[in-house]
Amino acid sequence: MNIAERVKQLAEKKGITMYILSSETGVSQSTLSRFITGKGEISRKNLKKISEYFNVNLDWLVTGEGDSTLSVVQHNQSGDNINGHSVTISKSETEKLLEVINSCHELLKEKDMQINKLLEIIGNNK
Repeated sequence: MNIAERVKQLAEKKGITMYILSSETGVSQSTLSRFITGKGEISRKNLKKISEYFNVNLDWLVTGEGDSTLSVVQHNQSGDNINGHSVTISKSETEKLLEVINSCHELLKEKDMQINKLLEIIGNNK
């Protein structure tokens, strides 16, 4: 399967036309049409727009090798914005965030258990 076929497959899977892909990515219809029909090339910049639109790994889109999905780090390095600010997260920062999230999850589980015990005590004292 070549790049154009992968793009067509992604569009079909998402249920969109090439017209919609063009309008939502900013890749001109003529460029996209020539590329899909094999009558023209497409720039890496436009491939990047397409990969970001479908949330797939650019290397996978180009080569068909490896994992097609973006990791959190890859996704954020693509220039995501949070409240209007560009965000880039390194692998070590992602790991630290996951540790914090897991710690919070454990604390919440403990608090839930304590609340349930208190509710049992209150229920038994009625």
